Amino acid sequence: MVDQKPNPQELYEWQKPKPPFQFGRLMSRAFSGLFKNLKPIMLVILLSLVVSSVISAPMYFLDTTDPNAIMQSPLYWTVTALSSVIGFLFFMFICIFTDYFAFAHFTNRTVDFRQTALKSIKYTIPVLFIVILYFIASYIGMIFLIVPGVIISVGWAVIGPAYLHEDTPLFGSFGRSWELTRGYKWWVWLATIVMGIIMTLIFTAAVLLLSLTAFSGFTETDISSAFTVGAFFMGLLFSLSMYLALALYASFTSALYTELRELKEGPLAEEMSAVFD
Repeated sequence: MVDQKPNPQELYEWQKPKPPFQFGRLMSRAFSGLFKNLKPIMLVILLSLVVSSVISAPMYFLDTTDPNAIMQSPLYWTVTALSSVIGFLFFMFICIFTDYFAFAHFTNRTVDFRQTALKSIKYTIPVLFIVILYFIASYIGMIFLIVPGVIISVGWAVIGPAYLHEDTPLFGSFGRSWELTRGYKWWVWLATIVMGIIMTLIFTAAVLLLSLTAFSGFTETDISSAFTVGAFFMGLLFSLSMYLALALYASFTSALYTELRELKEGPLAEEMSAVFD
């Protein structure tokens, strides 16, 4: 008789060993994606601040001695509504712009400033739409039970990059994100918590610094007046810090997407360089 070795039992997908999640690499990429592209990112942030300042400029010339009159002023409500809408659009535009530059850095490519800015403008409203859906679904999940909300927020954590960097339909980005995070949701949750703490610390430091500057640099008369140069520049500094925090989170999201794709599909640098050669 001939001894026959039994065929090895086929492993199910969940039984196969998976590559380890590189938490340190993810966080390093998140910061390098911002600081290695700080010049173009700062340029679009400054352009956004200029446009926002021009739109909100009439607010500084309203008479602040009568709060009731301000609240009844059509100009106040018009400028407030317009500034809010433009602000949301600029937030998303800067996030998308940062995502493109960060992902190019992660995959060893170069991107053109003008083309990237135009693409970011093009995709601002679609990505803002799915991001709003993401927050609504996460919020509803948190209301009923905390666990479903966490699972939804983690499973859809990279919908933006999945839509921007792949041939994925807008609503298909939800399924693609869920596929990429499968098997690594606890790591994604931990990374999101850590980045949230870092952003909170940055935001708190900025608020404290601006508060100290305000109390040390202005008199009571200056603060109560309708417009001061100091107050204007303080507002710009606060907006700048907020935009930079958002850019950092966008770089983190792009780094998270890159990490998950590499864990699932292998290194992306060679693949991307072959496509763009």
